[in-house]
Amino acid sequence: MSKKMHTRIINLSYFDEDLPKFASNVEQDEWHRALGRMVAYGLYGDWAEDTVQYVNLVLQRSDEIMGVYARPLPTLRKDEGDGQTWYWNSAQELVDCFIKDLYEKSQAQGQSFVMGAVKHDGKYGFHS
Repeated sequence: MSKKMHTRIINLSYFDEDLPKFASNVEQDEWHRALGRMVAYGLYGDWAEDTVQYVNLVLQRSDEIMGVYARPLPTLRKDEGDGQTWYWNSAQELVDCFIKDLYEKSQAQGQSFVMGAVKHDGKYGFHS
């Protein structure tokens, strides 16, 4: 049984003035947990094949996060006979081409910021 690959495209939209202001680290942590829950909602589906899914998150006012979760689309795969599998004529191919173009244009403006989260001794630490 091969692993199934799922791609989730998250569009997060907001106006500067709608970002919340925090009175404490506790409030900020609570907001981060809520945003993380919205991002991760529905990841554990029982999909029969590889999928691509669009999620639209909108920060509204300083106290609301709205999420719209489109149904995952199956991605079509073509086995070239050499063990390589390619996505062809599919939503995944369109997404990959768009993201590649967006990334290349962004890289032309300067290096990306990279951050990682690693769990150690039961807590996540962040590094860049």
